[in-house]
Amino acid sequence: MESKENEINNYYKELNEKVQAALKFANNCRKKGPDYINEVEMKLAPDVAGRVEGIVGPPGIASIIRELEKEFGNREIVSFEITKRIGNNEIETGLDLEERIEQAVRTGLAIYTEGVLVAPTEGISSVKLKDNNDGTKYIEINFAGPIRSAGGTAAAVTVLLADYLRKHLKLGEYNADERELERYVEEINLYNRITRLQYLPKDEDVKLIFKNCKICINGDPTESKEVSIY
Repeated sequence: MESKENEINNYYKELNEKVQAALKFANNCRKKGPDYINEVEMKLAPDVAGRVEGIVGPPGIASIIRELEKEFGNREIVSFEITKRIGNNEIETGLDLEERIEQAVRTGLAIYTEGVLVAPTEGISSVKLKDNNDGTKYIEINFAGPIRSAGGTAAAVTVLLADYLRKHLKLGEYNADERELERYVEEINLYNRITRLQYLPKDEDVKLIFKNCKICINGDPTESKEVSIY
């Protein structure tokens, strides 16, 4: 009688063979030309590292992720380590500082979410370096909201990754002035009137949060309603 381990191995082998056959058939169909692209866009990835390289890159990052997973044995730690290494230019990307920061945050988040969520690609519209009044630089993350309750953890981790990288790059902190704090308060209250948030923080709590958040949280407009003040 076949052992359980052999049975499982044969099952996965059969799955792989059938996927490869289906992919070959689909590619042959695409080559006939009626579709816009002549090959199947979906790329097969054997593991999380392969998925991360496929969806956000940078090229060659999969092998480094696998090495770090063996070293640390913890995917959360790996996500922060990769973020730091890309941002510090320890992993060659050919990008400038602002582009490296964005790449680092997206890649770190893709590792954290195991390459199965759209948060690293669709959830972040851009990551920018901006100037404080004192001449220091700060990191601004633009989210492509609205952020749903189900996506809250990934959104929070994005800010953590950016702040972790900010410290390693010795960049400045985002210093929201009083008008910016009032703007956050106004937007959140207005947004609550439109959508009815699950939880509406007090105005004082909103100010406390953003006054102490060292990463600027911004985003693309999600509603047509105009903010009347600030």
